[in-house]
Amino acid sequence: MWSKILREFSENPRDVHTIPKVKKEPMWFFVYEEYGNIYIEKARSHEPSSSIQHRLRLKKEEIEIMKNIYDKRNEGESVSHLATKSSWMSVYWYGIFAEMNL
Repeated sequence: MWSKILREFSENPRDVHTIPKVKKEPMWFFVYEEYGNIYIEKARSHEPSSSIQHRLRLKKEEIEIMKNIYDKRNEGESVSHLATKSSWMSVYWYGIFAEMNL
């Protein structure tokens, strides 16, 4: 899954949006690959943009747990407590998973 995400955002870096579960407007952020890492930063072409101040790197070691939490979330489980305990970047992971239909 990690190599698929790397390849996707290496070939097509782009703005992606968050996937809120409540009636809240999605926030956009830019996703790209550099030297085998996935980075996110403020959106380049969409509003409203995330308030990211500096680029952030998603950690490869978080991918499996975040995908598991994302799947539970999509099945209707309340997972916010798990997500915040596992990674404060969960909203960005969810956006990427949704964008890639994972």
